[in-house]
Amino acid sequence: MRYLITLLLITSTLQTVDAEPYKAMVIQVWDGDSIVVSTVTGPQQIRIFGIDAPEKGQPYGAEAKRYLERLLKNQEVSIEPLEQDSYQRTIANVTRQQRSVADLLVEQGFAWAYRRYNPPSELIKKEEHAKRERRGLWQNSQPTPPWLWRKKNRSAKH
Repeated sequence: MRYLITLLLITSTLQTVDAEPYKAMVIQVWDGDSIVVSTVTGPQQIRIFGIDAPEKGQPYGAEAKRYLERLLKNQEVSIEPLEQDSYQRTIANVTRQQRSVADLLVEQGFAWAYRRYNPPSELIKKEEHAKRERRGLWQNSQPTPPWLWRKKNRSAKH
């Protein structure tokens, strides 16, 4: 029953987006897993599907953002919209020069495969490899996943 309630909560906060893939210029990197792209209708915030990067203020949060800036700022990317989250961000597969940005972030140790939203199994394998190689955040023997960090910091404020 608990699993069913959790599944309903997750699916109720996401809306499927019926849009074709498109190319856009990255005009801002918000954090390690979110970017802003320029579109004909104006700036659009994109959340990269399948990953969760450290938050601002969290260890490796600034490094993840800097890596993504070096990789994408002022670059053209391909966006494959999947759904819209409760923050009105488009969750999308993002590629640059036919390489998955999620793959690159996880391979370099700047993001976790976000198991909550069923990432591709290849992404989980890349995370395990980055962990074995002690890349990025995996230099820390027990880094705190962003979803736990957010929960801890949210409850500390109340």
